[in-house]
Amino acid sequence: MKKKIVKTQTAKVKTTRKGLVEKQVSAPTQSLILIEYNSNNSGGSWWLKDEDWKNLEKAGWKIVWAWEEYIYNEKGDYEYDANGYPKTKETKSKGERWLGALARYAWKKFATITEAIKEFEKVTGQEASAEGCNCCGAPHSFSWDGGYCSGESCLEYLYQKPPTTLREACELLTRAH
Repeated sequence: MKKKIVKTQTAKVKTTRKGLVEKQVSAPTQSLILIEYNSNNSGGSWWLKDEDWKNLEKAGWKIVWAWEEYIYNEKGDYEYDANGYPKTKETKSKGERWLGALARYAWKKFATITEAIKEFEKVTGQEASAEGCNCCGAPHSFSWDGGYCSGESCLEYLYQKPPTTLREACELLTRAH
């Protein structure tokens, strides 16, 4: 099921001296979608360093540290806090790592997946579209209600019409020079 971005309008109502009701409608606003970033150990190493996780946290991402686990409801779905983020609980000693990683997941709300990917790249210096190795898969993936991208599939959210083959990319580069 694809998450719909719902545009809403807010209205102010005021009554004039003559008793007439005037309605002022503001411009549409977008609701935010919750984006999950997932780090994958691709090629035998973690692509995000400790400093990257700390910088994501400084930028407002909710980090799920290696010593935390998600809290699930009776149906097996995440439980969410008052801000709409999945709840976690500490299950290990603070500072413990998971297979050497300080964290594996991060969450933040954005108007679009494009905004999320661009911010991730700016904060970490990583390329969200990195392919990683062919046996482990892409080092970075993003998911949201009804959507997912990793590796090259992230390009469709960063560019209007990305090339779909290496040949097409080479032809575009040749024409540009």
